[in-house]
Amino acid sequence: MLVLLERLTPTERMVFVMREAFGFDYLEIAELLGKRETNCRMLMSRARSKMGITEEEQVAAEAVELEWVSRFLTHPSSKVTSIMCCPC
Repeated sequence: MLVLLERLTPTERMVFVMREAFGFDYLEIAELLGKRETNCRMLMSRARSKMGITEEEQVAAEAVELEWVSRFLTHPSSKVTSIMCCPC
């Protein structure tokens, strides 16, 4: 988590977490962030590069309950979201 905070921009962090941790596809991420799908793919590529993750070492997304993901996304004031968006 510390590497995420230190190396990635807030938008790169959001794309990385939504893709790798929650398994969202790029179109879903783009819609949630108000960006184009192509931009989200580029942000993910940059995030992986900054994290030192090669294409062969991609982080496998684990199955996550839809309810948990929904709660996370609907509570932007949560500490986790605040940490991801604004490193202090």
